Amino acid sequence: MDRLGIIVPYRDRLEHLNIFKEHITNYLTKQNIQFELIIVEQFDDKPFNRGKLLNIGVIEAERLGCNYVVLHDVDMLPVDVDYSYSTEVLQLANKFISDGDYTKEIYDGYFGGVTLFPIEVFKRINGYPNDFWGWGFEDDELLRRCIINGVETDSQKIKNRSISKKALEFNGINSYIKVNNNIDYTKNIKISVSFRIQPDIDSTKTYEEGTIFSIPGYDMTLSTIDLFGTYKFELWDFKKKVYSITTNQLPIHFTNIVIEIDTTDCMVNLFQNREWVGSFEYYKKLYDYSNEKWFYIGNANPYRGNNSKEFYGYISEFKVYNDGNEIINLDIKNYKDGKVKNTSNLDEADTFSCNLIKIDGSKYEYLQIPKKRLCTFKLMKHTNNGFQNGKWKDINTRVNQIQYNKKSNTSGLNDLKYNTIDKLDNQILVSL
Repeated sequence: MDRLGIIVPYRDRLEHLNIFKEHITNYLTKQNIQFELIIVEQFDDKPFNRGKLLNIGVIEAERLGCNYVVLHDVDMLPVDVDYSYSTEVLQLANKFISDGDYTKEIYDGYFGGVTLFPIEVFKRINGYPNDFWGWGFEDDELLRRCIINGVETDSQKIKNRSISKKALEFNGINSYIKVNNNIDYTKNIKISVSFRIQPDIDSTKTYEEGTIFSIPGYDMTLSTIDLFGTYKFELWDFKKKVYSITTNQLPIHFTNIVIEIDTTDCMVNLFQNREWVGSFEYYKKLYDYSNEKWFYIGNANPYRGNNSKEFYGYISEFKVYNDGNEIINLDIKNYKDGKVKNTSNLDEADTFSCNLIKIDGSKYEYLQIPKKRLCTFKLMKHTNNGFQNGKWKDINTRVNQIQYNKKSNTSGLNDLKYNTIDKLDNQILVSL
């Protein structure tokens, strides 16, 4: 008979733990599932290490006769969840409800929260890395280990929006295009840009924000905010209040972003690949961006100093419309001798340290994503440790991100070391 190990990595969340233990015990008993509940508590002063605690829990689950495990965060209570055995690796945490205004946003490649593994598969991929401290990226590394070890996954297909064209390459250091700011900010504005980021980490930076375009002052800007295909548009009103829209995470591909600014209704809508992403309403009128003679593509403002938000990637097209009339069209196929012609009025925009390339990409990008068993969980409120104000809240997350990007971590079950301090019923106290 199959036996489940519910493994919970834990430290300093006693209220959540007490609620979870009672809830999960009642839930699994009603489902008539044979199980062991294993709480692995980190009992030292080091940063929390979720992956290593889960590795310890899997070893304990196997010792107790379990043949499969569910790696389970303590703040997720099952509402409609199937915990039965599967030969496949399954991501279970994909629908959430709450009794407050707190929510959880996930993306198609999300592999955290609650995940089911046959123990033999978890051992085959060597489990989690042992040295991802603090918050983040241990689940991304676990998914990569599944993929490279042949664990079956699903596939997501994303259409590229720029194929067999020319593009300018921006080096993330000193590349930019300087464009005459002839936009009328009293009229409706539509901005369209096609681009692809280059997902290479600069370990000298504390974050990975890159400017796709920027109208300086109180910058109206479209930027990358991570290396996973998430973008943010931001502008300011005349009272110098900021507003923004952030896209959902998609696989990195040649994408198209369209921003529509209705200056009559003071409404902004953002679209990605022709699909609506979000909107906001600003107060009365925009900040007066017409005072700026130039705006920049690939850089927030190269003449401002202390500018560390340069774009690393490729841009193939940039267009601006006023009241439906095209006023800027920088089609990169018109690049010559360091200049790009604006085909709307025959002006030329100067480029700096950009390289012209030919895009010979495929029509689609394919992303391997976890197999899912559709389940619903109730969230218990807790502090979000993710991305905030352009950078990671926890510096360890940045360290983990750099380590993940190197693709060289081999630690796991095969070199797992820890000290057991005590065992209390279903709770193991360990120091790492």
